[in-house]
Amino acid sequence: MARPPFYERLFRALLRLFPSEFRGDFGEDMTADFRDQRLEIDGKPREVRRLWIRTAMDLLRRAPREHLDVVWRDVVYALRVLRRHPAATATAVLSLAIGIGLNSAIYSVVGGVLWRSLPFTESDRLVIVGGVGASNRQPDLMLSAAFLDLQRRTRTLDPVAGAATQVVTVVDPGEPAQIGCVAVTQRFFDVLGVRPALGRGFTQAHYDAALAHRASANPDGPRPTPPVIILSDGLWRRRLSSDPDIVGTQIRVAGGERVDIVGVMGPELEALGAAMPGQCWFPEVPDPAVGAWRPFIVIGRLAEGRSIREANAELAVIGVNLDGSRLPREPQTLQALGLLDDIVGRVRTQLIFLFGAVVCVLLVTCANVVNLFLAHAAGRRDELATRVALGASGVRLLRQSLTESLLIALAGGACGFLLAVWAVPVLVSMAPPNIPRLRQIAVDWSTFGFTLLVSGAVGICCALLASRPTRQVPRTVFGPVQAATTPRTTRLRHGVTVCEIALALMLAVAATLMVRTLRALNAIDLGFDPTAVVSADLNSIDNEMRAAQDFQTTIVERVKALPGVRAAGIGLGPLQGDMFIGGLAIPGDPRNFGSVRVDAVSPGYFEALGARLLAGRFFEPHDAVRDGPAVILVNQSAARMFWKGSDPIGKTVVISKSQRPQVIGMIADVRGSSLEEEPGPAIYQLSNQTRNFFAGSMLIRVDGEPQALVPGIRAVIRSMSREQPFRGVSPLQERIDSAMAPRLFVLRLIGLFSVLGLILAVVGVYAVLAEFVNQRVPEIGVRMAFGATASDVLALILGQGSKLVAIGIALGLAGAVLLRGVMSTMVWGVHTFDPLAYLTACLLLLAATVAACAVPARRASRLDPAVALRSE
Repeated sequence: MARPPFYERLFRALLRLFPSEFRGDFGEDMTADFRDQRLEIDGKPREVRRLWIRTAMDLLRRAPREHLDVVWRDVVYALRVLRRHPAATATAVLSLAIGIGLNSAIYSVVGGVLWRSLPFTESDRLVIVGGVGASNRQPDLMLSAAFLDLQRRTRTLDPVAGAATQVVTVVDPGEPAQIGCVAVTQRFFDVLGVRPALGRGFTQAHYDAALAHRASANPDGPRPTPPVIILSDGLWRRRLSSDPDIVGTQIRVAGGERVDIVGVMGPELEALGAAMPGQCWFPEVPDPAVGAWRPFIVIGRLAEGRSIREANAELAVIGVNLDGSRLPREPQTLQALGLLDDIVGRVRTQLIFLFGAVVCVLLVTCANVVNLFLAHAAGRRDELATRVALGASGVRLLRQSLTESLLIALAGGACGFLLAVWAVPVLVSMAPPNIPRLRQIAVDWSTFGFTLLVSGAVGICCALLASRPTRQVPRTVFGPVQAATTPRTTRLRHGVTVCEIALALMLAVAATLMVRTLRALNAIDLGFDPTAVVSADLNSIDNEMRAAQDFQTTIVERVKALPGVRAAGIGLGPLQGDMFIGGLAIPGDPRNFGSVRVDAVSPGYFEALGARLLAGRFFEPHDAVRDGPAVILVNQSAARMFWKGSDPIGKTVVISKSQRPQVIGMIADVRGSSLEEEPGPAIYQLSNQTRNFFAGSMLIRVDGEPQALVPGIRAVIRSMSREQPFRGVSPLQERIDSAMAPRLFVLRLIGLFSVLGLILAVVGVYAVLAEFVNQRVPEIGVRMAFGATASDVLALILGQGSKLVAIGIALGLAGAVLLRGVMSTMVWGVHTFDPLAYLTACLLLLAATVAACAVPARRASRLDPAVALRSE
């Protein structure tokens, strides 16, 4: 046969732009028509060119319409098919809505916190520079002299700025309140690439005025508040009622000073969170001669074309001889860390773990939907075989299956997106306060895109898996004896069910380990009794040491006199942070003890805290004499370290040349800044006998309702100072609950995911066994006709289900063991291979799946043999 001319081959190639059905129906006629037109103008180049242009334009115009027409016919047919099975369709849509909706909601949280860029210009170039030491207690602090030296030497960071946190008491307008402020060096806002929403930023004149103001103040007095300030968006809205004319006015701070408001920042700076907390900013000049020990958080922007690796290489060289860069506690090395990583680093593992868990829920959901599709396809074997016999190709059947699957997946995705819109605010309200950037979490276009992508991927995967039974020869269906499903389909359904069980078990193990972790945390010996104890923040507005001590001592004495107060005292408070001191020595002991936790407290503090006295006595009022004998209390760990567990009472500790206090008591170890960190050595000094005095909390042990004390405490404070802020009281138990909140948040979500996974796995097992019973009804009838009892049939069905459950549990245990490394970052006080947790999860899943197996097994055991044989 002669080969067609080139122009005909080219035209046939262009016809491939059309769907295969269209080419089969009209391709030959269109080719013949084009051949005739081409022959008529043979030898006329201009006419040939016009024909090709006209033909190409016509094909390009008609081909998309034909494809859309085919898609539309597939969609209409798929809708008719799905409408004939409303229960199965609704079940698939609901299952996918839950799976996709939870994934979209968690994606919004994880993406909003971890992956969304910070609202600053080229935020990926922003870094935090800090000292990284052995204990990492103060990783981001650098002394002012070191900051100036670093600023002069660095070439990879341009610009560089410093920030120091400070508390300021605002007394007018509004009620007195302490607000966190940030003292910033020049170019701080340039580093971030932000400008005030109202007013202007700090100028050189503002920094000169701040330096002059500080130089004119009493060098032995409190650090003065600079004369100008920039407010945060939140402070402007809450305290100043969003006054648009606020720039140029003044606020009054404690001590009678008035500060000019020069600007209001936008809400983007709230993204800094705990990395640099502050509700206002004022200028700071780091001068080595004045305030050389001022600690700074150093922030910089990578110079154009420089990487963070280059910056760290340079910082390693600079840090060797950096003036004043070493904090007195321990050696440190300078290191740059991305600003976003610094902000979210503490919660990254938790959120990624949650995202992985919710993906497991989606996989279990998909497995259920695949099982549903397989059962649905098995019921349509006659229809599909008829279509094959009439000429439908495998590609055509696959495309139809894909259309049906995508319609269900998109419907589930749409419902899931609505679920995510509702669920995200709920998740944010449940989230502990330690998760940064909570206000940046929202359902937006990225969530919509993620939902659409997941829905499409789920639809395609389910269609590809469930389309296997459509690839069959008609005679295998229309033969004299047929099975409802093929062996390949049966194996696939069993494999999918096993995967469901394995994933559900992994979620159950994770939830059980988290429950065990919370039980371990609840069983921690706190070293004190938080029952009936309330805390009141009490920071004196007078920063002069003696005045602050006298002020707080007087308040404590007056509060003790209030009705219902059993004890009261001042100290840093448990779970509120730690202060450390180095250079301690024991007479006659040459050892170097490193850093030891220190707290300055008043008499009555340990009685209010409910600390356990193990030896000696607590502080008493007569000990708190300013020039009297110095005395201290130590905890068990300190006694063990200093004197190797012997009685510490009467022993001496050398704190400095002028401080050699004597131990008068030993208390049980009290948890410091974290529930999960084992308490280390600690010493407790009287607040008026030390310069390490840090105003903290007043703890009050009460007999009645704590809130009834609020008016009395407020009256005491107002009688002493109208400018003293008072925020009320809060139960000490709230600190403990707050410390446990992150793990409780993870537990709630993991618990929800594991329950959903368990339910879906049970449904999957039930569906498979129900189909197994339906397939073998004739066989069961034959068995019973030949003498099989109901218990024999029951054992047959239960045996089939038990095999699936056993394999699923084995794979789930293997998966849980492989993921122990991930779980080790989430659990505490429990081994990741805790036998009780694994056994509990297995028994829970086993009980649920056995119950699911029992229903179809019981139905099979009650079959009437005559009815069963007639069904054959």
